Amino acid sequence: MRQIYPVLALLLIVNGWLQATEQKWVLLPPSQANAVTGLCSRNAGAKVDRGWQLTTKDADAIEDALSKDNYLLGKLTSAPTKEKDPRQYYRQYMGVVVGGRKLIYVNGICVKPPSYWTRKLEDVCDGGACFWGVFYDPASGEFSHFEMNGVA
Repeated sequence: MRQIYPVLALLLIVNGWLQATEQKWVLLPPSQANAVTGLCSRNAGAKVDRGWQLTTKDADAIEDALSKDNYLLGKLTSAPTKEKDPRQYYRQYMGVVVGGRKLIYVNGICVKPPSYWTRKLEDVCDGGACFWGVFYDPASGEFSHFEMNGVA
């Protein structure tokens, strides 16, 4: 019986490490861009013309901006959200063109997403503040058009 305790301790340590190192964001393909306009429970706030391919450099810029941007932090802090820090959410990043401008759509998800979340925009009906979206302008470094899901 004493031999099982070290094994259990090791499993707990490995599980904690895996959860701590789990990537919380993905880059979606441009083919998903039109899905932003037809979300079930929130208005994207802008008509998406088409998509464009993001790079990890784009993701790095957003990741940096997430911790510094007062607009997004203010929206999450004033809303009945599960988490106030946008980096605590799972995030899907997608390059979209709106009115000729290259923007990045951020889809925030507070629960562990389904396995297809790396390929397809996660669209949940209702869910309230657990699900949100916002546009990021890489040229200006600013977020805009924050929207949360509705509540049934």
